[in-house]
Amino acid sequence: MNCNYCGKQTEDDSELLRQCKMHAEQGDAAAQCDLGCCYYQGTGVEKDPSKAVEWFLKAAAQGNAKAMNAVGNCYYLGTGIEKDPEKAIGWFLKAIEQGSTDAQCGLGVCYENGHGVEKDLAKAMECYTKAALQGNALAQLLLGDCYEHGKGVEKDPVKAEELYLQAVLEK
Repeated sequence: MNCNYCGKQTEDDSELLRQCKMHAEQGDAAAQCDLGCCYYQGTGVEKDPSKAVEWFLKAAAQGNAKAMNAVGNCYYLGTGIEKDPEKAIGWFLKAIEQGSTDAQCGLGVCYENGHGVEKDLAKAMECYTKAALQGNALAQLLLGDCYEHGKGVEKDPVKAEELYLQAVLEK
């Protein structure tokens, strides 16, 4: 295996994780975000959502859109940090400015469920559509669900099926 940051060959996953930690500690934003994901999921380390948030915040402070979205998700779910949908929206918006279609989905979910903002299915549909048009499979699934169940749009099972198929093909 190769380290994503320096290309160094590794013998096993523990060595890869060690290198990721080293690069994260040296300030590499992508490595910090990846290390945050490891702590979030418990991959190679003991699961520790609070530590995940710490690493996500370090990467987000450097403009890493994936980390910004992860911080937004943590605030939205209350994982590793106190639940705060309004702060989640702020992080989703920062990530969207950096081009994150995943954050576009997160913002759409906030609008769809009225978390941190007034419930607005039209705005949720707009968020999902923007991300779906950029090939985001989750957005295609969420948009398909809207068409299947008539959330913010007239029911259209054919359109829903098309979107579900697109999502499967994107994966």
